[in-house]
Amino acid sequence: YRRATDGRMKLEALEPNAVQSAVTDFTKAIALDPAYAPAHIGLAYAHYWLFQATRVRSRPDQAELDAAIRHAERAVAISPGLAEAHAALAFLLSTTSRLEDARREGRLAASMEPSNWRMQFQAGIAAWGQERLDHLRAVTEQYPVLTHAHFAIAYVHIARGDVDAADAVLADGLAI
Repeated sequence: YRRATDGRMKLEALEPNAVQSAVTDFTKAIALDPAYAPAHIGLAYAHYWLFQATRVRSRPDQAELDAAIRHAERAVAISPGLAEAHAALAFLLSTTSRLEDARREGRLAASMEPSNWRMQFQAGIAAWGQERLDHLRAVTEQYPVLTHAHFAIAYVHIARGDVDAADAVLADGLAI
């Protein structure tokens, strides 16, 4: 479990140079306990970071995104009652054409832990329209300093042509 914790700390430090080391930590944790869902979740996010780092190229490294999704799906299979596994899968699937699967996983994560802003945020990112607004408003109530939630709410208002509502949400987010 120590390896998984070390890997998680490296990812949460938001240091791009630490991602490969985090992959090593999560991989070693899984080798020690293949049924430890949090290690699969961490490895999924690490692979997603690696995928994101390639998006500036004309051909992003799809294998990294595929690996991320595989590990998130494995975490869900190992621990179907773990909201974080469903939230991770929702987030990752929202970057693919599997949007209905992403929404379903997001809804499940948010319903399992409705007072956890992280679950609401991942569900909101996977959703669109009123459902996105509902999840992300829950985030702004639970964790108002997460300005990204304000921006994601504004996207919906802009898509609807309601620039005044978007401006108000952005102003609220920036005021924090």
